[in-house]
Formats: sequence, structure tokens, C-alpha cells
Amino acid sequence: MVTFPSFVSTAATAATLLSLLLPTRAASVFQLGMPEGSIAGNVLKGSDRSSRMKSNRGLRKEEGGRGQRRKQQGNEAAYCETDRMPKFAVNEVPSIGKCLTFPDTHTTYEYPEDFGTYGNVKNEVQHYICPTSGRRVIKSNSIPDHSLVLSSPNVPCERLTYVELPLIPTKSASRIEYPPIGIIGIATNGVHLFGAQEAAGGNALDANGIYKDARFWYGHATAKKISHYHNPSVGRDPGSNTPGEDELVGWALDGYGIYGFTKEDLDECNGREVPGGYQYHVRHPDGWSADDCWDTAIAPDYCSTTFPGATNWNYILGCYSGKVASTKIGDSAKYHLPNDCVLVDPTTVELTLSPTDAPTLQPTTQAPTTQAPTTQAPTTQAPTTQAPTDTSCVEGRGSCTRDNDCCSDSCLRSQGKCQVVREDCEDSVTWRAVFNGELGCVWVTLDPSARCDILGEGGVIAFEECLVACEKC
Repeated sequence: MVTFPSFVSTAATAATLLSLLLPTRAASVFQLGMPEGSIAGNVLKGSDRSSRMKSNRGLRKEEGGRGQRRKQQGNEAAYCETDRMPKFAVNEVPSIGKCLTFPDTHTTYEYPEDFGTYGNVKNEVQHYICPTSGRRVIKSNSIPDHSLVLSSPNVPCERLTYVELPLIPTKSASRIEYPPIGIIGIATNGVHLFGAQEAAGGNALDANGIYKDARFWYGHATAKKISHYHNPSVGRDPGSNTPGEDELVGWALDGYGIYGFTKEDLDECNGREVPGGYQYHVRHPDGWSADDCWDTAIAPDYCSTTFPGATNWNYILGCYSGKVASTKIGDSAKYHLPNDCVLVDPTTVELTLSPTDAPTLQPTTQAPTTQAPTTQAPTTQAPTTQAPTDTSCVEGRGSCTRDNDCCSDSCLRSQGKCQVVREDCEDSVTWRAVFNGELGCVWVTLDPSARCDILGEGGVIAFEECLVACEKC
């Protein structure tokens, strides 16, 4: 561990602050009649900590109008629009486990060495997809998997958390405001994602604010010992590991993925449409740079008056675009995992999901299956939902090619790592898409390049059964 002096912040002048908050109008994803245009995200150039942010239009300045506003200091955290509050299916406090025992503040503790020395508490996280029940589940102990600087007496403890999300998110008819304090999403390493507002109403990332340790990439713990991130780098050191636009960093509580910084235009919730779906991106505000580390560029108002239900402190999210009514957050010690769930590695198996009523799943690698198919299965046989016993295959075991000897493993074949060989080369009459039981191989034929990787009922991918449509003969 390495000891540092107390953090020193530099106050920004009013003139500098005003010059950084340039007015910008954005088209809402929910209001069709607004002017065209949207909010650009940001990307950090270079890997050096002193490199500067090319920010474009990352944060809106309000253009007049009346409305409920939250200043940086002096107001207790509260919803901007109470009629837009999220209504989760379950929202319970996770139980506490073992605690770290770091002895000193203003000290850097290295992972995993110091985490083992002081309490022997290390990061634990599991990711599941549940194709039949249509759920994504993340279970974690909420302990970070990286070094951190302890700057307050709040030493992290295990908080045994589960988050159950829709595997196929759907858009809400109107934007939903995320909680002003507490969890708004979960990082891929299982640490909670928080908005920028602190309990006292201040901006957690303001270097001149009440909290001096909240603004950094490694996060901090609440008084109840829950580790969390306010910073959009979400556990990645911006000096060496700034997340790019294709890097998944977590999930919002509506089920949509959150990705790294982008130069593309974003809506007021921090989202954009991509081929096959919708996703969020983290962002920095206008005028932010790696040099001042949140000494400047903080918008004075938390609540957006241009987009009711959205926040101007939109570093991780601005609001929810998707429905949250089926989302569950709670204590993993009491949680019962659905029977169809399969353990996956989210860095290699991530589904990009369409927000429509009949979404398309487009895996960046082959989606995991829940059944090991045979090579001579009759075309009239209906698939089952039995989960494989060998989950290491689902996680991407081996480096098999389509022509390799290890392709005798049917589990690897089901991931598309091997050529499927069938003597009875016909399209199945029983295969159905997991999200719509009326869509079969005829539907796959209409767009095989996009649909042959679709997950079917029982965990069988389309190319395993729609042989003619997917040119597998």
C-alpha cells in the first residue's frame, strides 16, 4: 500500500464555469415534435493521464423555463419528477458479508494483495443468461476488482447483491427517472453504479463539493459500506484503460447495456440506436479534462427542464429509456436462480438486443446454448430446456475451429465453433425463436445473415435446425 496526502481541489472561477456550459438542444427519443439534433458523447484521446478530453456536447445547459431544480449543494436528494419514478418488481437491501479491514485513510490499497491481507475479501461476480425465462442475472459481493484509495472511514464490505434484468429489454412509452441516490445499474465487475447525486444533494463528482473521494474512477463506499461508482470510467483507470464505445461496462436497471465513451450523438438518457438494438454510453460533461479531474465543468442544476425526468448530471445515465417493471434488486443470499439460467462470461458472450416487440438477438460471439444437440436429430423433434452440465463450453472453452478435431464435442458445435453435419438437410418445422413462438425457419430464410444466430426455444440456435435457410448442408 502507498500513502498519499489529503486530496486538494482547485476552485473554478464563475467565468470559466459559464464558458464551459455551452447551450445545446437535443431531440428527445420520446417527443417526436422537438427540433432535430442530439447530445454528443465523448471519448478520451490517448492513454496518458494528462491527455485531454475532446468533449463536444456532453452536457446540456438549460435554456430557461420553469421547473424543479436541484443545486449542487444545500438540497436533500429527491426525484425531479415524482410521476416518473421507477417501479421495480423487487427493490430490497442486500445483506452484508465480510468486511475489508484497511487501517489507514489517504492510502492506496492494491488489488488483490492488500485485499487479501486486510480481511481476505476479494471480488466475486457471476453472470447468467436465462433464455427460457427471458432474464439476465448478475450476482456479486459488490467488492471491486481493482486497487483503490481509501479517503474516508467507510471501508467496503461485501453486500450480497443480485440484479435480475429483462434479457430482451423493451422501450418505455416515456422516459423513466432513475433513483436520485442508490443503485441505478450494475458494472460488469458487480459493483453498484450510482448517479452523480449524493444524499445531501451535492454532485459527487464536484472537486469543490462536500465529498472529496467520490469523483474518482475507483469509486468509494457509502456509510453502509456499499462500494459504488459515480465516475463514468466505472472502475477503469482513465490514464491507462479508458473504456471505448464497443466496451461493455455494465447494465442499466432497465436491462440495456452501458458502453464506454463515444463520439456518436446520444439522446437525453445517454442512449443511441445501434444495428440490432439500443445501448447506453457513459460520458463526460462539456469542458471536462483529465488534467483538472472534475475541478470544472459541473452543471449547477441536477434536474433537466428540457427533458423532464432526465438529469443534467448524466455521466453514467441520463434516465431510463426502457421498462423497469420486471427488474429485481435484492439479497443474493435469499435469491433463487431460475432453472434455465446458464453461467456466461459477459466479455465474450454479450447479446445486443432490439427494443422492439419482436427483437433480434445479435451475439458478438455465438450465444450459449442450454442443450447439447446430437448430430442426427430428426427434424420433427422438439427441443428441450435441459441445461448442459458442461458450462465451461458455454463460456467459450477452447479455441476450436470449424474443422478441428475437438468439434466432436456437441456443446462446441452448438456455439458455431464447428461445422454442423446433417444427412437430413432440411429446415426444421418445430424450431421457434425464443422471444416469439410464431417465428420459425421460414422467418429465418427472409434474412439469414441476421437471423441464423437467433436463440430458439430450448436454447437451440437457428443455424442448428434451419439448415437450408442458414446454408449448413
